[in-house]
Amino acid sequence: TATTTTTTTITSTGEGKDSGGETSGYAPALHSCPHATEHIKHMSSEEMKRVSKVCLGCGETDEKNLWLCCATKEVYCGRYAKGCMKKHCLENNHQIAMCFGDLSFWCYGCDSYLHHLTIQEVYDWYCVWHMAKFGEPARAPFKQQEKPGI
Repeated sequence: TATTTTTTTITSTGEGKDSGGETSGYAPALHSCPHATEHIKHMSSEEMKRVSKVCLGCGETDEKNLWLCCATKEVYCGRYAKGCMKKHCLENNHQIAMCFGDLSFWCYGCDSYLHHLTIQEVYDWYCVWHMAKFGEPARAPFKQQEKPGI
Protein backbone atom coordinates (compact mmCIF):
# COMPACT_ATOMS: atom_id res chain seq x y z
CA THR A 1 0.00 0.00 0.00
CA ALA A 2 1.42 3.38 -1.03
CA THR A 3 1.14 6.40 1.27
CA THR A 4 0.98 9.97 -0.01
CA THR A 5 2.25 12.81 2.16
CA THR A 6 1.29 16.42 1.54
CA THR A 7 3.23 19.27 3.10
CA THR A 8 2.11 22.88 3.32
CA THR A 9 4.41 25.85 2.81
CA ILE A 10 3.20 29.32 3.79
CA THR A 11 4.00 32.04 1.26
CA SER A 12 4.73 35.67 2.10
CA THR A 13 1.10 36.53 1.31
CA GLY A 14 -0.07 34.18 4.06
CA GLU A 15 -1.54 31.68 1.63
CA GLY A 16 -0.64 28.05 2.02
CA LYS A 17 0.70 26.04 -0.91
CA ASP A 18 0.62 22.30 -0.60
CA SER A 19 3.36 20.13 -2.07
CA GLY A 20 1.29 19.81 -5.26
CA GLY A 21 1.30 23.60 -5.71
CA GLU A 22 -2.40 23.99 -4.90
CA THR A 23 -3.55 26.80 -2.59
CA SER A 24 -4.72 25.48 0.76
CA GLY A 25 -6.93 27.17 3.38
CA TYR A 26 -4.26 26.93 6.06
CA ALA A 27 -2.89 30.13 7.51
CA PRO A 28 -0.98 30.07 10.80
CA ALA A 29 -1.81 32.52 13.58
CA LEU A 30 0.86 34.27 15.61
CA HIS A 31 0.80 33.85 19.40
CA SER A 32 2.38 37.27 19.96
CA CYS A 33 2.43 40.55 18.07
CA PRO A 34 4.55 43.66 18.68
CA HIS A 35 1.77 45.86 17.22
CA ALA A 36 -1.14 44.76 19.41
CA THR A 37 -0.70 47.22 22.28
CA GLU A 38 -0.32 50.28 20.06
CA HIS A 39 -2.79 49.40 17.30
CA ILE A 40 -5.77 47.96 19.19
CA LYS A 41 -7.67 50.84 20.77
CA HIS A 42 -10.38 50.53 23.44
CA MET A 43 -13.89 50.52 22.05
CA SER A 44 -16.89 51.44 24.17
CA SER A 45 -20.29 49.80 23.83
CA GLU A 46 -21.61 53.10 22.45
CA GLU A 47 -18.93 53.09 19.74
CA MET A 48 -19.79 49.47 18.92
CA LYS A 49 -23.45 50.39 18.41
CA ARG A 50 -22.46 53.12 15.94
CA VAL A 51 -20.33 50.82 13.76
CA SER A 52 -21.92 50.56 10.34
CA LYS A 53 -21.18 47.28 8.58
CA VAL A 54 -20.59 48.92 5.21
CA CYS A 55 -17.18 49.36 3.59
CA LEU A 56 -16.25 53.05 3.60
CA GLY A 57 -14.24 52.52 0.41
CA CYS A 58 -16.60 50.68 -1.92
CA GLY A 59 -19.90 50.07 -0.13
CA GLU A 60 -19.49 46.28 0.34
CA THR A 61 -22.05 44.96 2.87
CA ASP A 62 -21.37 41.21 3.10
CA GLU A 63 -20.28 40.69 6.73
CA LYS A 64 -17.84 37.92 5.85
CA ASN A 65 -15.91 40.43 3.71
CA LEU A 66 -15.93 43.30 6.20
CA TRP A 67 -13.06 44.19 8.53
CA LEU A 68 -12.91 46.69 11.39
CA CYS A 69 -9.72 48.74 11.79
CA CYS A 70 -8.70 48.26 15.43
CA ALA A 71 -7.13 51.74 15.52
CA THR A 72 -9.80 53.96 13.90
CA LYS A 73 -12.82 51.64 14.25
CA GLU A 74 -13.63 52.22 10.58
CA VAL A 75 -15.01 49.44 8.39
CA TYR A 76 -13.48 48.39 5.08
CA CYS A 77 -13.69 45.26 2.95
CA GLY A 78 -11.06 42.55 2.83
CA ARG A 79 -9.03 40.90 0.11
CA TYR A 80 -11.88 38.70 -1.10
CA ALA A 81 -13.88 41.83 -1.99
CA LYS A 82 -12.00 44.94 -3.19
CA GLY A 83 -9.25 45.03 -0.53
CA CYS A 84 -10.11 48.46 0.87
CA MET A 85 -8.91 47.51 4.40
CA LYS A 86 -5.39 46.72 3.19
CA LYS A 87 -5.24 50.07 1.40
CA HIS A 88 -6.53 51.89 4.52
CA CYS A 89 -4.05 50.19 6.84
CA LEU A 90 -1.04 50.69 4.59
CA GLU A 91 -1.85 54.36 3.87
CA ASN A 92 -2.44 55.16 7.57
CA ASN A 93 0.13 52.86 9.19
CA HIS A 94 -2.60 50.98 11.03
CA GLN A 95 -1.63 47.39 11.58
CA ILE A 96 -4.53 45.33 12.94
CA ALA A 97 -8.05 44.62 11.71
CA MET A 98 -10.84 42.27 12.83
CA CYS A 99 -13.11 40.39 10.41
CA PHE A 100 -16.81 40.58 11.25
CA GLY A 101 -17.49 37.28 9.52
CA ASP A 102 -15.38 34.98 11.71
CA LEU A 103 -13.95 37.40 14.31
CA SER A 104 -10.42 36.69 13.10
CA PHE A 105 -7.63 39.26 13.47
CA TRP A 106 -5.01 40.16 10.87
CA CYS A 107 -1.83 42.16 11.48
CA TYR A 108 -0.53 43.93 8.39
CA GLY A 109 2.76 44.67 10.16
CA CYS A 110 3.37 40.97 10.85
CA ASP A 111 1.58 39.83 7.65
CA SER A 112 -0.26 37.18 9.64
CA TYR A 113 -3.38 36.21 11.50
CA LEU A 114 -3.24 36.74 15.26
CA HIS A 115 -4.31 34.03 17.68
CA HIS A 116 -7.27 35.40 19.64
CA LEU A 117 -6.62 33.26 22.73
CA THR A 118 -2.98 34.11 23.35
CA ILE A 119 -2.68 37.89 22.82
CA GLN A 120 -4.47 39.80 25.59
CA GLU A 121 -5.49 42.85 23.53
CA VAL A 122 -6.85 40.62 20.76
CA TYR A 123 -8.65 38.39 23.28
CA ASP A 124 -10.30 41.41 24.92
CA TRP A 125 -11.70 42.62 21.58
CA TYR A 126 -12.67 39.08 20.58
CA CYS A 127 -14.71 38.64 23.79
CA VAL A 128 -16.60 41.92 23.33
CA TRP A 129 -17.42 41.26 19.68
CA HIS A 130 -18.29 37.62 20.38
CA MET A 131 -20.89 38.80 22.91
CA ALA A 132 -22.24 41.36 20.42
CA LYS A 133 -22.45 38.82 17.59
CA PHE A 134 -23.71 35.72 19.42
CA GLY A 135 -25.34 37.15 22.56
CA GLU A 136 -23.24 34.99 24.85
CA PRO A 137 -19.75 35.25 26.33
CA ALA A 138 -16.82 33.66 24.57
CA ARG A 139 -15.43 30.56 26.18
CA ALA A 140 -12.37 30.99 28.33
CA PRO A 141 -9.15 30.16 26.48
CA PHE A 142 -8.52 27.26 28.85
CA LYS A 143 -10.08 25.68 31.89
CA GLN A 144 -8.39 25.88 35.25
CA GLN A 145 -8.01 22.39 36.58
CA GLU A 146 -7.53 21.62 40.21
CA LYS A 147 -4.20 20.00 40.90
CA PRO A 148 -4.37 16.83 42.93
CA GLY A 149 -2.93 17.12 46.43
CA ILE A 150 0.44 15.60 47.16
